[in-house]
Amino acid sequence: MGNEQYKDFHAYIYMYELELLLNIHKKDILAISFQSDEANTDRPLKEYLKQLIEKSCKCLSNSIDKLYIQDLEYLVTDEIRKIYIEKILLPDEISDEIKSILSERKDAVYTNPDICLQLNDNGKVIYETIELKFTKNDSIPGSSVQQISAEEWIIFIKHSDNSIEITTGVYFHAINAKMQFPDRSPRPQVSFKELAEWN
Repeated sequence: MGNEQYKDFHAYIYMYELELLLNIHKKDILAISFQSDEANTDRPLKEYLKQLIEKSCKCLSNSIDKLYIQDLEYLVTDEIRKIYIEKILLPDEISDEIKSILSERKDAVYTNPDICLQLNDNGKVIYETIELKFTKNDSIPGSSVQQISAEEWIIFIKHSDNSIEITTGVYFHAINAKMQFPDRSPRPQVSFKELAEWN
């Protein structure tokens, strides 16, 4: 397994376990305010996720021994289990040095990720970014094609006043349509249902 594939495999397991954890904490997440002065704001959600990850999800559990990704079976080795999260960075905590590292690996215009995980892989620092999406319905406008990183991980939350559903996955698995914006820049539409069904 190559280095990039090995990192991706860890991310698949980690995000699956994070999804399970988030679903255990649905009531807490439902209590978080998704609006402030009539505008959507995800700051309280980001802060909650940072605290939850720091407390309960800094490394892989021992509950998964193998994972199937597109009909291929991968074993979870001790090497993969050793990867752990050193820091969880919110947008205002990302240094210029880290921005530069993230920008180099992105085929799009750099924008701050909603959450940046700083991982330790046997002494080597690696970064994994997570985009947050939340909706009251199903589909919402995603990022413009100039900003999108199709293989970035997302946490997608569908909520109402008294219910919440949570799924995680890779950004491009949530895309279900595209729309034109006033600047004529295509902007993919992302769908909670699309991502949940792909998973």
